[in-house]
Amino acid sequence: MPKHSSTPKKSSSVGCLLRLIISGLIVGAAYWLLFSPSNSAETTTTQIRTAGTWTPAQQAALEQLQQTATTPIDLQSQDGVVRILNGHLFTGTAGASASTIAHQFLQANQALLQIEAPEKNLVLLGQTTDANGHAYIAYEQRFQGVPVLGSEVRLKVSTQNDVAAMSAGYAPALQLEVKPSIRSVTAEQTVLQTLGAAKLLTSTALAIYDPRVFGEAATEARLVWVVQTESSTPSDVRTYLVDAQTGAILTWSSQLLGVFRREIFDAQGGDFMYALIFGTQLADVNGPRPGVTLKGDALAAWDASQRVYDYYFNTFGRDSYDGHNGLLKIYVNVSNVEGAWHTFFDRMFLHSGWVSPDIVAHEFTHGVIISSQWPRRFLWQSGEARSLNESYADAFAAFIDNTDPWKITWPAAPGGVGRDIPNAKPDKYADRMTDCSGKDTNGQDKGAVCAYTNMSIPNLAVYLLTEGGTRNGITVQRLGRNKVQHIYYHVIQYKLIFGANFEQARQATLESCRELINQYEITASDCDQVQNAFAAVGIGQVARTPEQDNGNFLAVLLENFRQAIRSAIDDAIGNLRQRIQQWLDDTVRQIQVEIQKGMDEAIKKIMEELERTFIKFLDQTLQSLCGTSASLLTLPLILGVWFKVRRRK
Repeated sequence: MPKHSSTPKKSSSVGCLLRLIISGLIVGAAYWLLFSPSNSAETTTTQIRTAGTWTPAQQAALEQLQQTATTPIDLQSQDGVVRILNGHLFTGTAGASASTIAHQFLQANQALLQIEAPEKNLVLLGQTTDANGHAYIAYEQRFQGVPVLGSEVRLKVSTQNDVAAMSAGYAPALQLEVKPSIRSVTAEQTVLQTLGAAKLLTSTALAIYDPRVFGEAATEARLVWVVQTESSTPSDVRTYLVDAQTGAILTWSSQLLGVFRREIFDAQGGDFMYALIFGTQLADVNGPRPGVTLKGDALAAWDASQRVYDYYFNTFGRDSYDGHNGLLKIYVNVSNVEGAWHTFFDRMFLHSGWVSPDIVAHEFTHGVIISSQWPRRFLWQSGEARSLNESYADAFAAFIDNTDPWKITWPAAPGGVGRDIPNAKPDKYADRMTDCSGKDTNGQDKGAVCAYTNMSIPNLAVYLLTEGGTRNGITVQRLGRNKVQHIYYHVIQYKLIFGANFEQARQATLESCRELINQYEITASDCDQVQNAFAAVGIGQVARTPEQDNGNFLAVLLENFRQAIRSAIDDAIGNLRQRIQQWLDDTVRQIQVEIQKGMDEAIKKIMEELERTFIKFLDQTLQSLCGTSASLLTLPLILGVWFKVRRRK
């Protein structure tokens, strides 16, 4: 019969290769179908985006965090400030409270954040829990007891007791003298001399000012006196930052932003302070005062505030601007402002001819945003944070308005339209106004001009998300008012830090959408549109489309096949190593057994041969002795030995 010794080996090799290829394809396809990200997921790999200063110590700390985190990390930093950090970052001690886990995370990541001794330099602002049970814990930064203006580190601790997200604005690696060289009264005199006719609103206090908190250009952190003033000039309520070492005015800003027990007051054409002291009360919580008939701006403010209150209460269950039935006080006919929410008094001030449902809704929402933040000594905002505050106020004014929602109207505006959101400029981030310090040629606060100019960018994002459309080559599918208003309310209630920039607002909106999936009819694909809406205005990347995913399927499949082949080879090599080692061990043991067995056999044969030789010798000796006379004497001894040996045999 012919031999086939080589054929089976060849057939076996070919069959093994075919099985390996088929297995790799199956594994790759299964991996794609089961474990590839859904469209709502932004990435499945670590994204590290750093701009400006990034120290070796931070890089080493990041690598350590990547080793301990259970999911890929999404990090964005700017000039050493870790502004966004997402992923399953840290698992706290079993059974520990959310605040304890947050504290453990901050302690473990001092080098990454560049905040030394967080137990002393991060002071708890507050803690809240959303409907899903996730805890949000916020801290304000201090340095040697002095607050850092606008600073906040907000952590999300999930129901699984792990830190899942961080959004922050703070001053890293602070090193400065906190003992002032000039007195507060000197700083106040400097400001008042600059203004002329003005008065102090609140007591002056020390703080640390670092533009990095707000994502602005990095400059040296300064110890400042915060001087808050008011003058009779229209819209001239200001916060000045005076260098506490040199006495120079570093910068200033208008800090006006812009309830349901309500009261209406007539300021009679006076300014803020006049209105607060001498304003005539026209209506209280029970309605118009005896003998008073509400008309004009007072009646418009009364009716509009009721409508706004009803919206927040019926839509979100929020009782007044603060969520706790706070008394809303509205002052009409105020001289030095068009429309404003005063952050220091929590009151609404409206100029004659500026009262409309949109304005009241806008200013009311400022109150909602401020009261959703935890109490802090200073409500200083700068840069993109101010634009966001104004934008969210516009967004909710649009949600409340059922007639022409995307035109913010008031009677005194040209044509009655103050802002036409879909058509406002700039409409993308690259075109934003960036010169935002000091005064312009008309003496206006550039910070305020920037805030009202750049707010058009996030305004357009919320418009596209709600109504749909195409901008800058990116199409956004319409989600509708109900979904978007709940996503945005979740943002301002739980996610938005006080010094947030546009990228942080995008991340907060995306996270809010994902956390609300299966609520208010929100789906995972809706969160793709959140990405697309911000991408359409130049903030972040567009979500992957099904067409892109289909086009990428073969590449991903081949990559998964390559990984499967590599894994199979690694497994085969590992198995081969184990088998070789096992064979060596077995062989050595067998050799040892055989050697021992051979030695036993050899010894046995030698002994047998010796016994045979000895017996032969005894036989011969016996025969030789049998014929001699000596046999009579030796015969008993020889016979005894002979019988003994024969018996052993």
